[in-house]
Amino acid sequence: MDSLAALYAAQDAGMKGTVIVANAVKCPEIPASTGDSTLFVATGKLAPLQVSIDAFITREDMGAAEAVAAFGRPVMCNQAESSGYMDIFLAPRSADVRSVYLETHDGDLIGIVMEYEKPVTVDVTELSRKYGAAKRFPAPMDSHEAGGDSFSTHTAAFSGQLMFSHRDSRDPESARQVHQIIFRRSAMVEILPDIFRTADDLARLIALALRPRAPEPVGFYGTLGVYDKTTGDHIAFLEAATMRNVATASIEKVTREGRDFLTSVRVTFAAPIPANGTELLNKVAAHLHVPPAKVTTEGGRTRLDVVDARGKALGTVLLGGSPTTATAAVGQSITTMEITRAR
Repeated sequence: MDSLAALYAAQDAGMKGTVIVANAVKCPEIPASTGDSTLFVATGKLAPLQVSIDAFITREDMGAAEAVAAFGRPVMCNQAESSGYMDIFLAPRSADVRSVYLETHDGDLIGIVMEYEKPVTVDVTELSRKYGAAKRFPAPMDSHEAGGDSFSTHTAAFSGQLMFSHRDSRDPESARQVHQIIFRRSAMVEILPDIFRTADDLARLIALALRPRAPEPVGFYGTLGVYDKTTGDHIAFLEAATMRNVATASIEKVTREGRDFLTSVRVTFAAPIPANGTELLNKVAAHLHVPPAKVTTEGGRTRLDVVDARGKALGTVLLGGSPTTATAAVGQSITTMEITRAR
């Protein structure tokens, strides 16, 4: 789409301001909200912010559909070719909002950027008591702004960053005049542990690999080792044993529409990890919000079958270690893991 034509059409549809996007595309059909979108709207002292902080960083049921229902309908979208990332610009529902757009990845809401018609008063000291000490971030060079305050948050659902921009450095912390917020979040299931040493660490690796939407291999780089090379659909890593407890690792992938997606991953751990199949299956089910399936044996290894809430197969996991049978699973130490997504 022509970027200028996309802007004019968006303004005709109710978008305020002027934004020229690099890669204008037709906006996707956003499904109707299945949750209570009113939960996404801020209340109490923070009502002028429009966006509920707690809903954004704790509720997995508050996604793009709920944001659209709460803050405005899509009128312009930006997405580079062969990228899963898309910015969705909305026609603001509130007269107090000058502009708002959603940052998404493969349809998942990962960010909200909102600018206000008039600055909103925010008590940063009160936010610090709830979300930890604020960090200051500088203003862009050659601007007349004062920078802002940033908070890093971690909940059971998301790791998030909350940024509040203001223009006057004389604003006291108790009454920042905020003109823009940038809220971003990453699902905890997408964040691998720094080192593999417990059953929950293994469960997080399995959960990421078997998410209903296939992950991109790049999300495993660094944690499974230093990327070495790609040969066909095989991705090899260099050893990262001292840093991650990974002796060897590799990934198999498939390429669709210019993007790579994981199909399987194999890992050998430098030191055995105490865990058993039933324990792992229960932890994976909790991370993915699916029912535990079954633990069996295959070729002398423990096999885990992971299914979704409807019983559809998400994939299998083969565990090697000592002992290697499901009947002797208690006390098992895992030394190898092979995760394969269902086709």
